[in-house]
Amino acid sequence: MVMLDKECIAKDCLTWLRDCRVELVNEINGRYLIDAIDNAQELACAEKLICDTMDSKDVLDGSLEWLKSVFGSEIELPWSRIRELILEDDSDLWDEIFEDAFSQRMKKIINLGFEDLAEW
Repeated sequence: MVMLDKECIAKDCLTWLRDCRVELVNEINGRYLIDAIDNAQELACAEKLICDTMDSKDVLDGSLEWLKSVFGSEIELPWSRIRELILEDDSDLWDEIFEDAFSQRMKKIINLGFEDLAEW
């Protein structure tokens, strides 16, 4: 068994999350995935679902016992603890990776609303 370098794991984890963001804002069949979100309520719901998933124990279900052995106690917010352990950082990954894409979509939704009002 080969031990993986912690920096390599951290880099790969961040790369994967950034790739998720790229997929969210990539053009697929002439349309951007995030543009499927039509209004602010749907955008808030999508943000909540992503954040809840990142904070959920279910995401790391198969690793919770391992995390418990590493930290010596039950893990309440597994992703935060893994981020601290692997990335040695407490940055908010939502802000770093997804916030800009969602902010840009919100701006487009607001602009579309103003355009609709201007047509009246």
